[in-house]
Amino acid sequence: MTSLPLLSLELSADDINAYGIVIGGSAVIILSYFANLLARRTNIPSVLVLIAMGIGLRQGLRAVGLHDIPFEGLILELLGTVGLIFIVLEAALELELRRDKLTLIL
Repeated sequence: MTSLPLLSLELSADDINAYGIVIGGSAVIILSYFANLLARRTNIPSVLVLIAMGIGLRQGLRAVGLHDIPFEGLILELLGTVGLIFIVLEAALELELRRDKLTLIL
């Protein structure tokens, strides 16, 4: 019995261009929008929905045969840093400073 060869796609640094970056960034924004909608409807925290979507996306890419993504570590580090900045800035917007809490801060 012969086995079918697995489809294997390999990307290199030469395959990354401006169109790919714009399409990838747009896909991330669209997926995060749908994750936010799903989180609102199901009352699941949006962070958990985004984590689940990321795991599902990675498994889907592996099923298609896309195992190695060039600059994957760099991209993940960049997205993690931007996400952390957004979390801190959002928390700062919701911060309420009052005179009775001033002694706790100082």
